[in-house]
Order: sequence, then C-alpha cells, then structure tokens
Amino acid sequence: MMDIRGDETPYWYKLLDYWINHEDNSGLTLPFLVGAQSRFLPGFYADDSSIRKLLNTIANGPEFKDCVSLKYCGTIEAYVLGLE
Repeated sequence: MMDIRGDETPYWYKLLDYWINHEDNSGLTLPFLVGAQSRFLPGFYADDSSIRKLLNTIANGPEFKDCVSLKYCGTIEAYVLGLE
C-alpha cells in the first residue's frame, strides 16, 4: 500500500495520482474519496457536507502539476474525479 502521509500533498491528490498514473485507470468517485478520509485522516467522520467540503478543498487548495477534472464515467455510471 502506498504511504500518503509523508508530505504536504493532500491524500485525495495522492490517491488520484496513484490510481490514474500507476494503475492506469480514469479516476475515483467522490464517495470513495470521502470514505478514504477516515482511513488516512484520524478523527474524520463523513457527514452530509463531506462531498461539498472535499470539493471546496480541491477548488480552493494549492495548484498541482495536473488539474483535477470532474467527468461522468459510463462504465460505472457515476461521476469521477480525474487528472488532466
């Protein structure tokens, strides 16, 4: 399993980068990324505002080498975050 605690890069960016660039997939769903917070951020509990808070963090956070995109994945019939 990858270690995502070593630097200041947010967990969600590391997960997206790994899933897209190392596992050759298109992206991760918002519910998956919200659920992952409880695994990597001690004391986090998801609530009704968790997706909104995640999107705000992404939109207002630092810039990275890749832009985060939101797109519809027909294979799983859900919206996924990707990197462009």
